[in-house]
Amino acid sequence: MPTNPLKLGRKMKPTMKHRPAVWECMLGAVYASDGQTVRYFDYDWDAAVAFAGVTDETDPRTAPWPGTHSLPGDRHGMAPRRGQTILWTREAR
Repeated sequence: MPTNPLKLGRKMKPTMKHRPAVWECMLGAVYASDGQTVRYFDYDWDAAVAFAGVTDETDPRTAPWPGTHSLPGDRHGMAPRRGQTILWTREAR
């Protein structure tokens, strides 16, 4: 896996079935979501990708965060900034 998993996804808009999976917080620190909760992973991108369930079969995509909807499990303002590029994923088939 590359150091930055944002390079895993294709640059294109996510579909309605995609959900936010991994995004950078500050200076390389990372947050990840499994669709239910949001967790902070310090600088451990590999653990964040594993927690979010990102694989080639989940059609990872990179696209900006629209900032128009809330993130499930985000109780502490851990959502990405509007316009920030994040990794989106969908459930495996």
